[in-house]
Amino acid sequence: ATGFSMSEAELEAVFETSDPSEVPIIRSLLEGADIPCITRPGHRGGKLGLFRAESQFAPGAGLVQFWVPADRAEEARALLTEVVVIQNLTNHEIPRFSIEVNGQYLLFRDAPLQRDEELVLPLRVFTDKRSSQRYDPKKYPPTEIVVTGQFPSGARGLSQFHFES
Repeated sequence: ATGFSMSEAELEAVFETSDPSEVPIIRSLLEGADIPCITRPGHRGGKLGLFRAESQFAPGAGLVQFWVPADRAEEARALLTEVVVIQNLTNHEIPRFSIEVNGQYLLFRDAPLQRDEELVLPLRVFTDKRSSQRYDPKKYPPTEIVVTGQFPSGARGLSQFHFES
């Protein structure tokens, strides 16, 4: 626990994990943003905000919940949500484009991406090309992101990014 005290009603759970190696990382991210937090044992199988609370690790592993002041909960969730950030670096809008994660999960966007516009998308909005299953970045960390767009001339452009896990 950190050096702050609040009543139960003033706190809100924002993240839950069963991976002990994530605990110091999550704490560091929150504290680095000056968001005080405390940890508590979690409950198996429920949902917590945007995050699934079921164990993906060793059976019987304990779950840990992170609690923050309620007035900072939205900020904490945004900080802890895995996202992909796309920015249009061209001198014109890109009328439509697609983003593919790991060659399997896809998102199409028909709304134009304006010049210098930055688009921030939670990784969980991507769906499998062959089904409607949502992408789970915890289960399948991103290793490749491909952005394909159509230019005003009708030509297509592609940017490909590789990540090591």
